[in-house]
Amino acid sequence: MSLNSALLAASSGLAAVSRQAMVVADNVANSGTDGFAPRAVGLSSVVAGGQGTGVRVTGIDRQADPLLSAALRMASASEAASEATTTLWRELETVIGTGDAPGALGERISALEAALVQARTAPESEPRLARIVDEASALVQKFAAIDRTLTEARARTDSDIASDIDRLNTGLKQVEALNGQITRELISGGFPNGLIDERARIVDSLSQIVPLRELPQGNGSISLMTDGGALVLNRTAAQFDVSGLPGGAAVEVTLNGRPVALSANGPLAGGRLDATLQIRDQMIPQARTQVDALAADLAARFSGPEADPTLAAGVGGLIMAAGPDPDAPGVAGRLRVNPLADPAQGGDLWRLRSGLGAAAPGPVGETVVLDRMLQAMDMGTQLGAGETARDFGGHAARLLSDVGIARNTAEGTLAFASANATQLHERQAADGVDTDAELQRLLQVEQAYAANARVMRAVDDMLRQLMEI
Repeated sequence: MSLNSALLAASSGLAAVSRQAMVVADNVANSGTDGFAPRAVGLSSVVAGGQGTGVRVTGIDRQADPLLSAALRMASASEAASEATTTLWRELETVIGTGDAPGALGERISALEAALVQARTAPESEPRLARIVDEASALVQKFAAIDRTLTEARARTDSDIASDIDRLNTGLKQVEALNGQITRELISGGFPNGLIDERARIVDSLSQIVPLRELPQGNGSISLMTDGGALVLNRTAAQFDVSGLPGGAAVEVTLNGRPVALSANGPLAGGRLDATLQIRDQMIPQARTQVDALAADLAARFSGPEADPTLAAGVGGLIMAAGPDPDAPGVAGRLRVNPLADPAQGGDLWRLRSGLGAAAPGPVGETVVLDRMLQAMDMGTQLGAGETARDFGGHAARLLSDVGIARNTAEGTLAFASANATQLHERQAADGVDTDAELQRLLQVEQAYAANARVMRAVDDMLRQLMEI
């Protein structure tokens, strides 16, 4: 090898180890950065005339496991979906209340029944009659709180759906733009790993909304497909739109103007958006139907001559559903204490003893109406065809049981999804930057740099000696 070749080889070696030092420093600096994949410098020999004349940097490789990334995205989508579902059932169970805990629905029912029993033993006592009104009001307020929770959950899902659709459209446009930047960088001979990291972070975020699969294309670009098979990015980003918000009976999602099937195996299945759509259009309506049926049953128990001989058939009693159509959806939010018996609304307590339809107070020791109301609470009724007949407390317990089962199932699904996502996160972190290994590599780089520098110094000395001859 000539002195010139030796000098060129050592010079290329210095350039290579300088790039290695830069990459090691970048790896260590980003060891705690979420979504950062460690880099490694690719090297190859430079051969001229059959002889090695140095080394060249062939690229800076981004060391990421695409299979692990894909699995983590699926797990994150499942976890996000489970979190949304679990939140609904936890909120509903909390507002209903468990067992006889203070303020729980079951406790409110027991308190009203206890007030009726106490008033029956002393019907002349206005404080005891007043307690019936107070407990009936508390029960009505509990139903209003349950109805309000469902209404707020529905409004929140409307907002979440619109927000997720907006994030999808924005994120897909960002990935489209990054595809172009990465391609241009590669064509110009650059190393776009930072851009690839940013693209991966965006796809990770979007995968919580809709699980996405990454399909590599030429020149560093990617296409994106949902786990359900819808192509949402192929050179250009797809456009999602949603109709039926806010307050519509059902939501329609379109992809590039075409309706998307919202089903368990549909194009959007598996992520937070799918779960939110199910919450809005299936879970909340089903829960509201069950709560309304319970509220309507309560109003029916106190209506008509069966509960109060002074009332005509179908006329509301102590607790009644306001509005022209008592059976219209939202009964739980329209329950009211009959103003005829509520002094706060201009009514008279004696009507609880003598009857809401009585023209004048009857004997102070009369208990017929109080007995009928107490019997109405204990009477077995069916909330639907084929349902088991239960007293009112039994129906309320069934509601709590159904919500509790749904919450328990959702929490079990969430626990599994979270454990799976955590395990995959840990595996990804283990495959991330190993600072100990990077520091060892830095020592090797330092030694290689010193060796190449010594070669250049030796060649320089030899050239100087030749010049002195």
